[in-house]
Amino acid sequence: MCTTFRRVSRVAVTMFTAAAVLALVPSLAGAQVCMLDRQQPVYDYGYWFEQSVERWQTFTAGTQSLCRIGVVVRRIGNPGNIHMEVRDAGGVLIWESLVAEWRTPVGEASLHTIDISPPVELVPGETYKLLLRSDAPSADPSNRYFWMGESVSAFDGQADVWETRPQFAYAFETFGQRLERCSAAAGSFSPAGAMSGPRAWHSGTTLDDGRVLIAGGGPSGEEGASAEIYDPASGRFLPTESMKFGRSSHGAVRLNDVPHEIIEV
Repeated sequence: MCTTFRRVSRVAVTMFTAAAVLALVPSLAGAQVCMLDRQQPVYDYGYWFEQSVERWQTFTAGTQSLCRIGVVVRRIGNPGNIHMEVRDAGGVLIWESLVAEWRTPVGEASLHTIDISPPVELVPGETYKLLLRSDAPSADPSNRYFWMGESVSAFDGQADVWETRPQFAYAFETFGQRLERCSAAAGSFSPAGAMSGPRAWHSGTTLDDGRVLIAGGGPSGEEGASAEIYDPASGRFLPTESMKFGRSSHGAVRLNDVPHEIIEV
């Protein structure tokens, strides 16, 4: 089976702009969570970076979205804040963030993990580039960052130093959201797009036009009021009106005699 079900106990009426036929209640098995995708965890050497010296590492996406990034960085002195970017193969910026200097302890190398919310969409199999630089010049060696990595790595990506050290790979990790849809006819699953954020104990309602209304729930199954519509034709999740009250572990059933009302229970 593709979906699991639960009993429901609360009833309220919510207005939506599309008609629906039935609401199914996915359990935690149907949740979308942030899972490890690509990782190079080993480091024995590091290259320094500053405002005018940028370091980068490529990776191939294995999921449809990017929801978290981690990098291993060593800080010496006060080199400023860390500017992180992710660009696609054409150089188009798809995400950026600034990591405050105080978050990096002085001395020992440490892993920095940053959550990306909402997640950014990726194309599985496509190559992306993770870039690091600081927001301040650091010509003085006593005030620098070092992105740590492995001198001889089996990782299949490319680093900025590939011409002189082709086997070097920076230490990093990426996380993505995996969501699958089930074909009842084929009895198999295939990749789907990425929701606006993780959900558990949400409702799913098939609309007349084949799209699916997803409402409520949250990353850990808490009550939420947000909703979105999944379009299987495009594989995308589209924003829609939120419910008036947060819900989880609920169901949704269309009223046949009122074509634009859905009961959230």
